[in-house]
Amino acid sequence: MATSVPDSVLIQQVIEGNTAAFALLVARYQSLAFHIAFKLLRHRQMAEEATQDAFLKAYRGLAAFHGEAKFSTWLYRIVYTTAISHTRRKQLHTTSLSDDNAANYPLADDARTQFQTLAHHDQKVYLEAALATLPPDEALLITLFYQHEHSVEEISQIVGLSKANIKVKLLRTRRKLYTVLHHLLKQEIADLL
Repeated sequence: MATSVPDSVLIQQVIEGNTAAFALLVARYQSLAFHIAFKLLRHRQMAEEATQDAFLKAYRGLAAFHGEAKFSTWLYRIVYTTAISHTRRKQLHTTSLSDDNAANYPLADDARTQFQTLAHHDQKVYLEAALATLPPDEALLITLFYQHEHSVEEISQIVGLSKANIKVKLLRTRRKLYTVLHHLLKQEIADLL
């Protein structure tokens, strides 16, 4: 079965001219590749375009892949840089939270308690709303680490930052999320009363 064929075998087949093998790699990784692009671009059509561009770049550069990292990590790095270049080209503007807001970290316990009492679906809605307030690169780090369970080392390779920098950014971003969730939940309670 195609899903049991290791990436290394498919890569070798592509290098030898079997383009159908690349279609299997695309099918295997397109979902998360699109998700990475979408988190950064926050626009479906642009994310689709960036994902296609990234797969084209990966196809053209496949002979240069030497296996120092997993193929998926190498590919996601291409997706990340392609999406970043698309943001620069399109000059997207995002609203960011200042680090001053994250300084109110004591709110985290209150937000965590409120958040845990919500139904799973409601938690997801609030979490997505909170993630949408973050700069795209911070939202992507949280998504890669928590939702897709990539290691700090893999994320470091994908986004091109040091492991220490990734850890610091994850900590700061979690603090921002706690603050945003606290305000969202506080507003929801006020609206209910």
